[in-house]
Amino acid sequence: MKLAACLVLMMACMADASGETLYRCVDAANHVSYQSAPCARGARLDGVTNYVPEPVAPSQRKAKPSRPPRPAHGVASSAGSIGSRRAPRRESDPCELAKQRRQAQLQRLGLKRTYDDLSRIDAAVWQACHGS
Repeated sequence: MKLAACLVLMMACMADASGETLYRCVDAANHVSYQSAPCARGARLDGVTNYVPEPVAPSQRKAKPSRPPRPAHGVASSAGSIGSRRAPRRESDPCELAKQRRQAQLQRLGLKRTYDDLSRIDAAVWQACHGS
């Protein structure tokens, strides 16, 4: 039963591929793999399945549901839900200032960050936001 489900899944995944043959290969450690190309050297062919993928009409594809646009900052939504507005940020908030400094330091360091750098920077933010 598992094999049949796996085979159907592999066929569905490969429906967009150009090949129409599915190879079941078993390697020396008895690991099974399904692929659209013949088995590699050292693996034995355990089965071949030929199939014809069914074309999918554009109308049958699932369309992503569209979301209504988000309201501009500080404007309540048309639904008028309670609590949908955020409190305005205070620039003098020590936590926000520490987060801004962290972002600036991360941009300055780029990808040459070390674990010690990240620990030091995050400790400063933690102290500003949670410390006493």
